[in-house]
Amino acid sequence: MEPFPDSNNHRRWLAIGYCLLLFVSFYKPAVAQKIIILDQAKSATDYKVTLSGRGFGQQCRHCQVIIEYSPTQRFTANTSAWSDRRISAVVPDINGSTNVKLTVQRPDGQSNTLRYVIPRIVVPVQELRRPVRPGRHKDLRIYEFNHNVTIGGKGEDRIDASSPPPACGATSSVFDHARVVYAKRRFGEAQIASLPEPGCTRCAPLKIRWYHEPTGRVRYQVHIYQRVVSGVCEALRQR
Repeated sequence: MEPFPDSNNHRRWLAIGYCLLLFVSFYKPAVAQKIIILDQAKSATDYKVTLSGRGFGQQCRHCQVIIEYSPTQRFTANTSAWSDRRISAVVPDINGSTNVKLTVQRPDGQSNTLRYVIPRIVVPVQELRRPVRPGRHKDLRIYEFNHNVTIGGKGEDRIDASSPPPACGATSSVFDHARVVYAKRRFGEAQIASLPEPGCTRCAPLKIRWYHEPTGRVRYQVHIYQRVVSGVCEALRQR
């Protein structure tokens, strides 16, 4: 008759087998992290940026360029071309900080962070120092004032420089700065006394104080230059 097996050894081997089974069931081999190097971000036209480096791989569903405007404002950039060494992306000015951080992200790795300064687009590009006819420069907001009182006078002119914020994916122009340009002046003057905050959409009044002496006059234009900004798309916000 064969001897009875050692029950303690039997239970021990059963426990080892069970542990091995659990290990095999739950073990997932670590995915090797891909080395991604982001070397350069070069401005192209408008808000388009060319990212250069290596290890970008081929474009995939979860491959993306992350733009960090601030710790609480991180968005996925729209990309139009993607190859292992070059990516074309749109890095828009969303009317916040123009000093941003860019990162290339893939399911199997993430690049270093690269700082990039978004070029501000202010229109019109050229500063005008003479009065112009309304409509001559479509990007320029023009306000004209004429004061000519026989006994002389002084006062304050006000301008509402507000503009609606842009919708998602659209662009709009917001206040950037203003300039007084004289058309005619005799024994008089006009000066900007108060400016709205650059980038405002609901702006405080722009105030111009003027005066002229008896027999004098002051006729001037206020030129408002605007910054082109893009609307924030919440669907592209990184959570």
